[in-house]
Amino acid sequence: MSATTFGSRKTHSIRVLLDEAVERLLAHGVENPTLNAERLLCQIFGIRRVDLYVEAERVYAFEFAQEFRSLVARRCAGEPLQYIVGETEFMSLPFKTDRRALIPRPETEILVEHVLCWCKTRSAGSKTVKMLEIGAGSGCIAVSLAKYLPAAQVLAVDVTEEALSLARENARLNGVANQVEFMQADYLDDHFAPTLGQKFDAVVSNPPYVSLEDYSQLPAEIREFEPEIALHDGGDGTSFYRRLTEAAPAVLRKGGLLAVEVGLGQARAVESLFDRNGFRRITSLADLNDIKRVVSGECGRYF
Repeated sequence: MSATTFGSRKTHSIRVLLDEAVERLLAHGVENPTLNAERLLCQIFGIRRVDLYVEAERVYAFEFAQEFRSLVARRCAGEPLQYIVGETEFMSLPFKTDRRALIPRPETEILVEHVLCWCKTRSAGSKTVKMLEIGAGSGCIAVSLAKYLPAAQVLAVDVTEEALSLARENARLNGVANQVEFMQADYLDDHFAPTLGQKFDAVVSNPPYVSLEDYSQLPAEIREFEPEIALHDGGDGTSFYRRLTEAAPAVLRKGGLLAVEVGLGQARAVESLFDRNGFRRITSLADLNDIKRVVSGECGRYF
């Protein structure tokens, strides 16, 4: 049987709960309702997705069903799945996720993979590679760089202590806390770069690049739950690119790399900023949909 009654309290099988959740999620316009329901069930019962179907007829207590339904209600209300389950995968690594920082997105893996490739082709033996990340957020970029490049030492900067606290947790979770240093600072401040007092082999950033106008058109799931400060710059979405391309040469070794993620249709303008500020070997990388997601260049100026 899929449901059993004890007094006025019913217990339900995984199959019944899954079907019920998929129907509710679909009715609320949630994309991939089956995947969402499966992830939420795994969260409640502490099992793998494959086991949901192996144990489809197993009956669980009323309390489990109620807890599961409360998670489904949160998802129906628009709360991102990654915030509800408290974790996501990025670069095949586990990351804690909550409202302190943006949810790591697959497109950003293109940026990380590009920087890793660049560093590996230019580092010799066990030579330490020093990197600066602007806008640490959840720490997914800095932590991934450190994890896959054992010789890396990364300074990750963010304007909010809330994001940095999450990033530190993710560094510890992935065993790279000794490779990543975190710093609270505003990179748009003219006094930031001189205070660092060191040169880096690479500067990497996924800055707030959504324009204020476009921000108002983002899905409610993003606007109402993810930190606004990490999404837009209060203007046309290019202020961080202007600042990064102007200031990065002062903290990069000659020939060092500046690599940034860009939004839809921004690549050409960002390439021009790179060129204007003396970068060479300027490169753009596209995703599987042929949308340019990354712009990078090597520092041609020396301070």
